[in-house]
Amino acid sequence: VHIDSHFDMEWVSSSDLKRIVNSKTVQALKQVQLDPLHPEERSSKPLSIMNFLYPAIMEGMAKELYWVAPDSLMTEAMVLNKMKDHLIEILNRLSIDDLNSFRIQKGMIKGRVYGIPLTICGLSDLPRFNEAVLLTICVDYFDPPNLGKRLDIPSIWPEEFITTLRKKGIT
Repeated sequence: VHIDSHFDMEWVSSSDLKRIVNSKTVQALKQVQLDPLHPEERSSKPLSIMNFLYPAIMEGMAKELYWVAPDSLMTEAMVLNKMKDHLIEILNRLSIDDLNSFRIQKGMIKGRVYGIPLTICGLSDLPRFNEAVLLTICVDYFDPPNLGKRLDIPSIWPEEFITTLRKKGIT
């Protein structure tokens, strides 16, 4: 479950993916991890906050992905086409079949990326889980940059957010 206003699944070349996967220690991983404050090192450090989900999926660490996007992204007109455009832009290598798999179902966007199911939904539409979940949360979920201005108050307060996750079976 990826809770963020960004998808963070940019494509990684096969050679860079191999470098990431072969990093078996924390020290080795730090050698390939890009510091967001030094984007000029991108060619030598391929793992970043913008693509960390790609290696996880390609290595079989995720059998399904839920991207919980801020409600402001989920309510825009033409949300399906905007999300497809976004996926094309950031995934780069998405197959036509995967791209055409996306449909709106009960307010959620469902499709496939790199062979696994992807659901894009709001927090309230996240299903209840009865198994362990790998959870990522980015703070920009609470104040999405796409709004063009800062929020006076967060879209959801942390206490309500945590309560909602617990009700969904995520502990």
